[in-house]
Amino acid sequence: MGCRLLFKNTKYMVYNLGFNSRIVMFSLYVFCTMNTSCYVSKNTDFLHNLTKDTLIEKYKLNNNGLTIKPNDILSIHVSSVNPDLDANFNSSSNEKINVTGSEINESGFLVSENGEINVHFIGKMKVEGLTKDELKRKLENELKSFMKDPIVNVGFLNKKVTVIGQVVNPRILTIVDNSTTIFDVIASCGNLKEDANSNDLIIIRDSAEKKIIKHINIEDHNFINSPWYYVKFDDVIYVKKDSRKLEKDMRKRELQTVVSLTASVFSLVVLVLNLIKK
Repeated sequence: MGCRLLFKNTKYMVYNLGFNSRIVMFSLYVFCTMNTSCYVSKNTDFLHNLTKDTLIEKYKLNNNGLTIKPNDILSIHVSSVNPDLDANFNSSSNEKINVTGSEINESGFLVSENGEINVHFIGKMKVEGLTKDELKRKLENELKSFMKDPIVNVGFLNKKVTVIGQVVNPRILTIVDNSTTIFDVIASCGNLKEDANSNDLIIIRDSAEKKIIKHINIEDHNFINSPWYYVKFDDVIYVKKDSRKLEKDMRKRELQTVVSLTASVFSLVVLVLNLIKK
């Protein structure tokens, strides 16, 4: 861009220097345009090797195996044919719970160190080791003594995924189950930055007493058929910078600097020659 402006400001001085000078100026203009003009950054290409109309066998999820642990925060909502009783139960959860850095800011049932929650009408209930579906059925059976045809919905409020690195908005995301995909997480963070390395994302995942570190390539559609396509609670996703893009940008900036200096020197020479001719 700078060379084009410089060309416009100095080209009138070259016309008096003869045909050859005009050729040189035109060549410089073309060179500057090709090497220093503004360019449109290429968007990150997800699944770029995916064949048209491809059928992919998706990895099978197992959300039923996730059990409740102490310090979990549960969302429990009841509806029945007794609206007043429903309101009493649904307003009886613990006070609002705020978890630093996350989006949790609502009422929930905090599981005690003993693995219990204190439920309206029922009292203390052991929930540690139960899945969401098992707790749902247990609550519905217990509440039948107090309300007619209760329907219970159970969810987690403290399950999170941490996203850091080259995303537009690094953050801690609250997720309700294990059906959230890598693409859901990326979209929630405002997409990847231009210098993100989309073929080498790092996922750090807890497994028993170990941490598993996995490198995945979201440009390759094969990862959809793996357990890493879906994020899990407490995953840490790190998006690295692409060193190739950084090197390319550095070379481009260096070339722009050289061309700009060359154009400045050439402009000065043209100006001097024009003054001498006069």
